[in-house]
Amino acid sequence: MDVQSLYTSIPHQDGLRALRFFLEKRPGQFPSTTTLLRLAEHVLSLNNFSFNSSHFLQIKGVAMGTRMGPSYACLFMGYVEHSLFQAYPVPLPQLLYQYIDNYFGAASCSRPDLEKFINF
Repeated sequence: MDVQSLYTSIPHQDGLRALRFFLEKRPGQFPSTTTLLRLAEHVLSLNNFSFNSSHFLQIKGVAMGTRMGPSYACLFMGYVEHSLFQAYPVPLPQLLYQYIDNYFGAASCSRPDLEKFINF
């Protein structure tokens, strides 16, 4: 499975919710979660670029060129995965690996059960 255009498709509120979810699980809380979320908001809302002598402000998603982009995308996908697995009735695949927006997995279930999982 592959998520298309992940970086530019993450709604800011959902991405920040995912970021808060994982930041609050840190053993140490310095800098504070509030401070880190505020900094992330700045990265997301103040990202501008130029193309053909015109300037643009990116208002959706995270820019692929920012240092925060890959970690933000992984945390968002991890949060989505966590939320889905909490809601999905068992059985889950026995093997499921994620790299940013790509998934690889293996399951020993019937094809209809597998398709049900993929389409959930």
